[in-house]
Amino acid sequence: MRVALSSEGERRDTQVEPWLGRAAYFLIVDTDSMIFDPLEKESPGESPELEEINAARLIVDAGVQAVLTGNCGHEARRLFATAGITVFQSGPGTVEKAVEQYQAGRLVEVPAPGLREPVEAGVPAAAGEP
Repeated sequence: MRVALSSEGERRDTQVEPWLGRAAYFLIVDTDSMIFDPLEKESPGESPELEEINAARLIVDAGVQAVLTGNCGHEARRLFATAGITVFQSGPGTVEKAVEQYQAGRLVEVPAPGLREPVEAGVPAAAGEP
């Protein structure tokens, strides 16, 4: 499985960037081989909202199945949901530690906007549904 992490740098021992749109890099990780590939974000001087949307598009284009980040906005989560990408909230720490927590099932899934919290079976229900 391929996952993307918002990162302050391009190495596995760098810190997870707490805001998706502010990340200088995204590390694309193959969780089977544990190969970390850096992906540099190129959007200097854009508004925070536009930077986050462009970051989300870059991640979608990288072909990942999950995103691990501290926080991301509604539009980015909508883009991810449309692409079938699951978002997980990662706390402070290194990128490598976040991947370990993900693999151990210790990260919380962030539901897409308009969806309520995931139900017990792990399938989110649309807003307004029981």
